[in-house]
Amino acid sequence: MWTWIVTAAPDSGAAALNEIQKGSVPSRFCSWLAPGVAQFTSADRATTQRALRERPPIFVRHVSAVDLQVPCTGPSWDWDAVLAAVSGLDNLDKSLRTSVQVRPLEPIPSGMRQELTRRVSSHLTDRGVPIVVAGPQQVVSIVLAQGTAGLGVLSLDDALSAWPGGECRFKRTEGQVSRAEFKLLEALDLYPILICDGATALDLGAAPGGWTRVLRERGLHVTAVDPAVLDARVAGDPHVRHVQQSAQSFLRSTRERFAVVVNDMKMDARASCALMVQAEDCLEPGGFGVMTLKLPEKHPELTVRDSLDRLRVTYDLVGARQLFHNRSEVTVVLRKREAHDGGERA
Repeated sequence: MWTWIVTAAPDSGAAALNEIQKGSVPSRFCSWLAPGVAQFTSADRATTQRALRERPPIFVRHVSAVDLQVPCTGPSWDWDAVLAAVSGLDNLDKSLRTSVQVRPLEPIPSGMRQELTRRVSSHLTDRGVPIVVAGPQQVVSIVLAQGTAGLGVLSLDDALSAWPGGECRFKRTEGQVSRAEFKLLEALDLYPILICDGATALDLGAAPGGWTRVLRERGLHVTAVDPAVLDARVAGDPHVRHVQQSAQSFLRSTRERFAVVVNDMKMDARASCALMVQAEDCLEPGGFGVMTLKLPEKHPELTVRDSLDRLRVTYDLVGARQLFHNRSEVTVVLRKREAHDGGERA
């Protein structure tokens, strides 16, 4: 049997487990290790990984494999045992850029997380493994829970995130307009969108301008549509055009085309999907859309499934995930089908 640890937002733990159990993964739930962190077992490692790739989870934001376990209790750990276990990870590819993720799910001595990360990283470096902080190709995860250190190796694609537990952290920067900026930054980090510098973007429901500011930092010229006022730091940008009308009115009247359309409007998920379907006419062939689906408290999975079905009629789905910076919402990344430009929708 293989042991796995999956992480989701605390309020989405049940939805995440439901995805695992209905996603062609023959598995057995074991226990909750912490709010939103579940442990389960499966009969076959390769089958589980293949199932998760073929049906990427939406509410699961991070996966750890537990290949080996080492007892770790008290203020003084047996470092030799931990490092020997790291050496015993026989599926570690020494040619790949590797990050070490340490996740304590219970209180540990001060500084122990940093010390464990340092020692394991140094141990692997001595054995020729290229250790990196950003841009890894594989992840060595060490989850500290119930008096043990669970060690495992996964490719970045299978782990779902380069951040421990999927906890994608960004520093506040000078000029930041709103916390919502982190949502778009995380989406662009997870789903790289290739956009030429100087391309055009449309931000629907832009005020106060957080997403517009992120797009400008990526070199795009932005049309920000919202009846409300933009933050002065955004409004004063010469490459931001503020159209003070509703998104629906703008889409009905415009003939412009954009490389990117984004939508973080606080509205019913199905209505927001209808808006994005309408916005497809504004996208250049192969253009991208990024949106958030605001979810109800009950049965959010049904809302997501129905919303994605509506969007797939018009778009190719690049990805959908409840990101760390999402709250009761899911971020969706879309791409316009080239064949639809100027033609009939399927």
